[in-house]
Amino acid sequence: MEDLYSDNDPHYRETRVPSGIPPPSLRDLKRSEDLSRYNPALLRPMKSRDNNNNSSSRYQPYSQEEDIRRNQRQQQQQQQQQQQQQQQQQQQQQQKPMYKPKPLNLQPSTSFLKCQTRLSVNEIIDLIKLKEVEVDYDFVCSKVQVENVIQLKGKSSHLPKEIVSQARSKSNPFERIGHGVFMNRAAMKLAAMDADFGLTATKGSNQFKFLDICGGPGGFSGKK
Repeated sequence: MEDLYSDNDPHYRETRVPSGIPPPSLRDLKRSEDLSRYNPALLRPMKSRDNNNNSSSRYQPYSQEEDIRRNQRQQQQQQQQQQQQQQQQQQQQQQKPMYKPKPLNLQPSTSFLKCQTRLSVNEIIDLIKLKEVEVDYDFVCSKVQVENVIQLKGKSSHLPKEIVSQARSKSNPFERIGHGVFMNRAAMKLAAMDADFGLTATKGSNQFKFLDICGGPGGFSGKK
């Protein structure tokens, strides 16, 4: 019986390995004592070596790792380039002079109000002259306009509350400050007037009264 896995076995000699290196054989031994530069794969024909190298079934773990590392390097380089471009854009934006408009003077002022002659309470009473006159109901507004307003008010009573609140906020600026809604519009007017005139800075315990006639635009507010 012939020995298995030897040079005498033709199947053993023709066996291929994934690495492309032929199995060890006694024929590969060189008579020279220096085997450091001896490569048995070079003794095979060129065609067989090319076929083994071009085979798609060959496992190449080292080449796969190199591909992964190469892809990682490319990704890192792309990220670095993007970061550099962003930094350059930010620096260019910072270098450009930004136009800043002049701040508006929104501080309320009453310096334009000047009282040349001050009258006492008695003098003001003397100026009032009562006359018996007929009441003119069309003096402030016409009767037709009042009737139209009453009809529109009746129609608006059937509208949703959201639409009514939006309409009121547009008609009366004192009802909203920013996105905040205030139920008492007269209080907001008083606060705006007190910020400039100091109406609430009174001494003693006298009762303070604030009058708000016609809360819509064009109304009149006063202090007693």
